[in-house]
Amino acid sequence: MEQSYFNIIPQKVMQATFKDGTKLKADAKLLYGIINSLTKKHGYCSASNGFLAETYGCSERAISRYIADLKKLGLIKTHVSDDNHRQIWTLETMASKTDTTTEQSRPIDRTGDGVRQNWRDPIDRTGDKLVNNISKSISKSNKDILSGSGEPDHTPYPEIIDYLNDKADKKFKHKSSKTRKLIKARYNDGFDLDDFKRVIDNKVSEWKGSPDMNQYLRPETLFGTKFESYLNQKMSSNQEKQSDLDRLAAQYGDW
Repeated sequence: MEQSYFNIIPQKVMQATFKDGTKLKADAKLLYGIINSLTKKHGYCSASNGFLAETYGCSERAISRYIADLKKLGLIKTHVSDDNHRQIWTLETMASKTDTTTEQSRPIDRTGDGVRQNWRDPIDRTGDKLVNNISKSISKSNKDILSGSGEPDHTPYPEIIDYLNDKADKKFKHKSSKTRKLIKARYNDGFDLDDFKRVIDNKVSEWKGSPDMNQYLRPETLFGTKFESYLNQKMSSNQEKQSDLDRLAAQYGDW
């Protein structure tokens, strides 16, 4: 029977909540588990955001956001060593950390593949099977985050699709597996509900009513690989004015 990767995530992390009552995202909890597994040999993790993103299957931007959230909640601590490499401690390693400053400050070997090897060492202790377990578990989490722990997927699929249907006069279903996969992929990249609404507003203002482009007001187009460029697209003054009118109408009703 393969080792369960997620049994190393402590209850304090699973129940972590910000001061405003917002719960720590499940993706950040999964990242905590990955980081914790990488601390086993030296008592700290020195993996780069690039490596963590590759292991998790998301963007470096998302990794940066999750690490910031974990730090804000006091679940991890980071330190930049003299050779300009980041070191990360988790709850477990902070609790067990005693007189290990010399070992924890050990410079990263820069020879050959040394840099990559040093932050792969903790995984190598149990072989590549653990890496495969991580990938399988993360893939499974797209359907049910932390399957077996009872925690549901809180991605706001209905809110996003309802907003799209309302703005574009469409009738898409939020339970469509293809649509959910697209939305989840963008959430794993670190985007949130407001980002989705902004993309929808941008493209509805540009394409709605156009005989050629109206057909592209659909999840496959809006939530695909061009999502970030759509998000950062600057609206024309007329589009901004119409968007403001739409928001006022939604808030106060038509005059």
